[in-house]
Parts: sequence; structure tokens; C-alpha cells
Amino acid sequence: SALSDAVVVVEAPLRSGSIATANLALEHGRDLYAAPSSVQSDIGRGTNRLIRDGAGVVLGVEDLLASLPRASKRHASTSKIETHHLIDPLSPTEERILEYLTTNSQALPEELYA
Repeated sequence: SALSDAVVVVEAPLRSGSIATANLALEHGRDLYAAPSSVQSDIGRGTNRLIRDGAGVVLGVEDLLASLPRASKRHASTSKIETHHLIDPLSPTEERILEYLTTNSQALPEELYA
């Protein structure tokens, strides 16, 4: 959270690393957003509680773009924004990992280092 402008929690149980990261983001003065989950889902209770406690609601990338000042400036300066324009170019290692993951959806972490 110290390196980012904001933290988005997509799914998290009440006690999780994602909730710990969300708390650190707030301690560092970062914006916090969460995607709502089903009230019947244990794995989404943490994100729902974050929203209840004041985190911004993110239903899609447009919600996030509208909320972040830097992204909003980019959005206003282009007629049509593509999500990949907001991301720095990938390193060769990141490109290999992304290519591997998109072709092997059940990849194990140790396979990424092969």
C-alpha cells in the first residue's frame, strides 16, 4: 500500500492478508475501495465490512477511474481509454508469466519459476 495511490480489495474473508493490507493502506492515508460480495459468502464478508465502514465501492474499472485523480486526468485527456494504457509496460519476466498464466489457467506457483 505504501507504493500505491489506492488499494482495491476484490474479495476477502474477515481475517485475511487482504484486510491487513487494507488497514495498512488506511494508516498510510491511501484511498481504499472494495468490490461487494454476496452476503451469503464467507469469503466476501471482509470486503462487505470494508464497504460498510466507508471504503469506496468498485463495481468495475470505470468506478475506479472516476475515483482516482491521476486516472481521471488521463481519462479526460483521451476520447477513449483502454485499461492497458494505465499500466506500465511489463518486463520480459512479467510478459512470460502473463503468457504462461493465460495459457495455463491451473498453473502452480512453482511452475512459474521453471
